[in-house]
Amino acid sequence: MKPFFTRLLDVKSFCRIFSAIGLLLTGLFFSGNIQAQLTPANCTQGCTSNDVRIIAAYLSDTNGVKLPSSFTCPNSGVAHVFLTLELTTKTPRVGVTIYTNIRPLPLPSTTILATFGQCFSKALNQPTNKVTFSNAFNWTCGQSIALTDVFIGWGTGNTDFCAGLSAFRCPATPSKCYQLPIDSAIAIQAPTANTASATLCSDTAGGTYATFNLTSLNSTVIGSQSNVTVTWFTDNPPTNQINTPGAYTAPSGAVYAKVASNSDPTSYSIATVTLTVHSLPVKPGVCITQPSLCGPTTGSVTFTSPIGTGFQYSIDNGATWEDSSTTINNLAAGSVSGFKVKKDGCISAAADCSESSCTTAPQQTISRTQINTISISDEQTTVKAYPNPFNDKVKFVINSSLSGRGSLEIFNMMGQKVKTVYQGRISSGVNHFDLSLPNQKFSNLVYKFVLGGKQVTGKLLQISQ
Repeated sequence: MKPFFTRLLDVKSFCRIFSAIGLLLTGLFFSGNIQAQLTPANCTQGCTSNDVRIIAAYLSDTNGVKLPSSFTCPNSGVAHVFLTLELTTKTPRVGVTIYTNIRPLPLPSTTILATFGQCFSKALNQPTNKVTFSNAFNWTCGQSIALTDVFIGWGTGNTDFCAGLSAFRCPATPSKCYQLPIDSAIAIQAPTANTASATLCSDTAGGTYATFNLTSLNSTVIGSQSNVTVTWFTDNPPTNQINTPGAYTAPSGAVYAKVASNSDPTSYSIATVTLTVHSLPVKPGVCITQPSLCGPTTGSVTFTSPIGTGFQYSIDNGATWEDSSTTINNLAAGSVSGFKVKKDGCISAAADCSESSCTTAPQQTISRTQINTISISDEQTTVKAYPNPFNDKVKFVINSSLSGRGSLEIFNMMGQKVKTVYQGRISSGVNHFDLSLPNQKFSNLVYKFVLGGKQVTGKLLQISQ
């Protein structure tokens, strides 16, 4: 038998060996656990909850203050910035772990600009809870970026899930985490290209095209960025470049400004610029009633075209505008200087008194017997409309020198067909047709009668009573 102290030493040795083995195993387990917690790939897969969600992501300073639109980029074109997230949760809790990659837009992209993995010992108990990653990263100014591969995990109740340690860790169960779908991303708000707009009147009266100086919008789309170049395109992604942006003729629509970093042209953002073209009104048609010795002591002006919703009218070359009526009464001699029409801020060329044309006859009543006895020569085809001006009904009397298939149609001043009064066989001699139109405040119309290669046109004036 060994002495007691020898046996004691054996026991002590055994304990030391056991303890060493235990420490070794513990260290291996702990090291393996740390290694397993480096990425979401080592965590419990198949997350089943979206309790904690990211509602906003933006570039910030170290205190989580969002970079303003006036942010000035360094001359190098690269800024040292931080990433801040705003979170919301259905259930108050303490501590949240987040893992994500930052990739450039557009996606898909295999480039990873930065990777973040951190556990935040923060109480999530507000409608919006803000967290800022402790590590900064280099952002190429103007580059559009997004969060991908997002993994969010949390614990239960009021226990601090992070326990004061900031390293990324795995949640215990799939019910305590959320993973962004692999084909999805969350855009990061950054001082990138700004949207813009431009509005012009059409180059020609009644037209739909205008000539824009897109280069005048460069400073707007650049915003606070520096060391960048703006190139203009008709499409997005940018393919068809606009070669003359200083004089770009186009209708209403959108163009795209590519704002690229001079230090790295592959880093760029796209600004959408909306172009709006308002049609320049045509020179107005007017009917003037002049004061005279035998007539009224004051005159009036009736704008006969263009008319419709949104038009304004001026009798003093645009100094003042009338938008309640196309007829302006009680005008003293010499009070009219020039006629203009305005719509959507676009002002027509001016007409003057010498261009007055009053083609509408005063309202009259003619009996059917009188019409039937009107004598018309064989070589002439005539169309008569009465009453003219009319309210909602008008009668047509066509005395045709031919017979055959014909038509009688009504058009507005824009040349658009309003109604077909008749289409079919026309007898030689007198033909009668009736037209009914909904009552309007004031409308200029044109009738057109076609038969055997002959055409007769005339004007109608519809005025409500």
